[in-house]
Amino acid sequence: MKLRFLGMFHFHFNDSSGCSIILLSRFGEELIRMNETQTILLIHRDRYPSSQLEDYLKLLYQNTYGPRHFSANPSIPEISAYLEEELRNSIYDPRTPLIEDIGGGFVRVSLENLRQGTMSLRELALAFWKTMNLEADEPRVSEGSFREKAEDLLVFIHDGKIPLKEETCRQFLHEYVQEGIRPIHHSRIYNESYHPHYRVVHQTFLTSR
Repeated sequence: MKLRFLGMFHFHFNDSSGCSIILLSRFGEELIRMNETQTILLIHRDRYPSSQLEDYLKLLYQNTYGPRHFSANPSIPEISAYLEEELRNSIYDPRTPLIEDIGGGFVRVSLENLRQGTMSLRELALAFWKTMNLEADEPRVSEGSFREKAEDLLVFIHDGKIPLKEETCRQFLHEYVQEGIRPIHHSRIYNESYHPHYRVVHQTFLTSR
């Protein structure tokens, strides 16, 4: 029997008779009733329980804009050099998937793939470079999409599904949007808890082996 990952919570089995079966993972019916952003937020909450508001906003930003926050446009050799340097100083947290679906067609590719040999340095650098050079959506459309996703986040905070202080989060988000939607760093707590080392790439640029 062969297993193939189809997305956030679907798996495809081929049994010996050639029949195809679609199964749902442990996330259950609650996630089926949600939109993509809501599902991603709750998966992120369960996988990274120490996440702060900055980490959720970073997730939503990457889900909307990908890695297009780089002011410069580095070449593939420059990207490769950055990857090599970061890999030398990285610590892998086994709770983090090697390839993590963050929605919007984007995935976070852990640098651990390079260490384990599941992806070459050039493959990751090329996928990242191609993703950075994707044509951006019309800015107002992307901004509207981000605001809608941020509202989903605030609803979860209000309902207690994401354990953060609502008033503090609303104030922070208001100031964040007023100053312009922009990239944001992971929180200190998140960095210390999960040691994130990844690149955001569009899933269409991942090569299969």
